Amino acid sequence: MTPESKTLIVPETGMAVDVHPYPLPLKAPFAATLYVDDTQDDITQGLRAGTYALPSTFGLVRTLLPAGGRVLDLGAHIGTFTVTAATWGCEVIAVEASPHNATILQQNIEANALAQRAQVVRTAVGDQIGTIEFVSAGPYGAVANSHLADPTITVPMTTATHILAEKGWAHVDLIKLDVEGSEVAVLRAMTEQLTQPDAPPILVESNGHTLHFFDETPQSLLRQLETVGYRCYLIQGDQRLVPVTANFCQPEVCVDYLAIKQPLPPTLQKQLSPALEFVDLLPQLVAASQSDHPHPRAHVARIAATLSLSQLAHPELIDLLCRLAQDPDAEVRAAAAWWNDGETRGRSLEVMRYCIHTQAAEIKRLRSDPKHLLRLFLNRWQRRTPMQDT
Repeated sequence: MTPESKTLIVPETGMAVDVHPYPLPLKAPFAATLYVDDTQDDITQGLRAGTYALPSTFGLVRTLLPAGGRVLDLGAHIGTFTVTAATWGCEVIAVEASPHNATILQQNIEANALAQRAQVVRTAVGDQIGTIEFVSAGPYGAVANSHLADPTITVPMTTATHILAEKGWAHVDLIKLDVEGSEVAVLRAMTEQLTQPDAPPILVESNGHTLHFFDETPQSLLRQLETVGYRCYLIQGDQRLVPVTANFCQPEVCVDYLAIKQPLPPTLQKQLSPALEFVDLLPQLVAASQSDHPHPRAHVARIAATLSLSQLAHPELIDLLCRLAQDPDAEVRAAAAWWNDGETRGRSLEVMRYCIHTQAAEIKRLRSDPKHLLRLFLNRWQRRTPMQDT
């Protein structure tokens, strides 16, 4: 029998929400249905159009889950991951701050007969217990902050540790963390639990745009994970795992990381790639700086502010920063103000002086050491990249 459309009532507001069922594209033998409303976001639009594909990260983390494993889904939205994991046979605590989303999430759990495996906790999650103002915006809802002018609602807030204690869960096998910029706060409040040697793997979204809402960065997120003993891997689109540290220059505004303490299982070891050098990231930084959307451009401007003088001296980077400092979008210009702030010219003058100094030193060395010139020529011929500091 084909599921029927429904009208749900959001308990916190009394508002009615019309939802319609669409298949969740799971691999056989699994099957599930998700109800969605008319919200205009990529997930609901994709499900309605039949074009939605589960993120490749879902399959990757499944290899880390034991049969019947326990999953803590922080930022569950309407349940794409919660329903998928529960369909695999996992127990799931799904935490969602938006009352609107949580109502649809509960419907999706019940519609797939998963209420014995999955439970919804209707709260924001962070580093305090109480109430907060929250901006409800589909999958992009966030704790209210000075960067968002949207209407807010009052919702409860708690910590992940408190949720687990209330539910009587002594251990978790996997944490999925996607809370639109509050990730560092969530992790900070779990420090005692996450310092344990058997702490669970974490699949975490790193969104440079939303982290900035709370004066955090991709580097501070990675640093928080490193502080409690995790090794972090960038998950690339083809599920390749690239080791990163807190100094990693994240070129894309939004990526996923796998943080883990235990050795990678053999299936994931096969997906390991070498760490990326800065020159490998330059093309991605340039591409992001040319995005039609201002968020990636502003992210590049902010991430570049953390780079060393030798990294900033790359001609491609100097060019893109000069462009971003004059970007038509005010947010991007503000993010790039450190580079060229008019009267002092910001750090651009430092970089110019650095370039002049290093070029003079290079010329002096070439004059005194002809063999160095030959080595330099052969090295750059093989790499086919613009000249860099040596």
